[in-house]
Amino acid sequence: THASGLPRSAKKAYNTEEGSYKSFSPELLYAALNTIEMRFEPGTDRKYSNLGFGLLGHVMERVSGLSYEQLLQTRIFEPAGMKDSRLLDYNDPKFLSRLVKPRLLGIASKEVDRPKLLKRMAPSGGLATTAADLARFGSTLIRPDSPILDEKHQKMLITDKKNNKKIDDKKFRGDSAFGGIRDWKGVGRV
Repeated sequence: THASGLPRSAKKAYNTEEGSYKSFSPELLYAALNTIEMRFEPGTDRKYSNLGFGLLGHVMERVSGLSYEQLLQTRIFEPAGMKDSRLLDYNDPKFLSRLVKPRLLGIASKEVDRPKLLKRMAPSGGLATTAADLARFGSTLIRPDSPILDEKHQKMLITDKKNNKKIDDKKFRGDSAFGGIRDWKGVGRV
């Protein structure tokens, strides 16, 4: 829920000048955690944190004894039938040929060089998928017989976090764990 209080990143510990992660290791993560300043008391607010997701992925590996990639495969991809999702691999030309060229701010913005996106801390943005697999993932999360989420966590997906009630009001403008609903000028409800 991005409620850890951790900052977005620990820039000095493992970021390169381009802003991509270099030589990330658990030791560098621990060093970063010793030097960062919390943004807020955990659980009192929500702010996006790549560092938080990197730490979460590392903890998941330690607890499970599996790599992050193995966890994705066995706990998410296989149960959801996602056959076209994987960790980013910039050394595979066939894989690269299928990726949309990265852009900084949307379709009309300047393309970003792929080398600047190298060596991501996988849990904080190192995944590639297709629209079809993303749809499989979403529908698997909310299926009554979901192999990924139990009923308690499914309810969290469709609960307005601010008002703690089910999202069924057509005027809902809040956030759920499954995303947010916004009215965008010229687009409508998204």
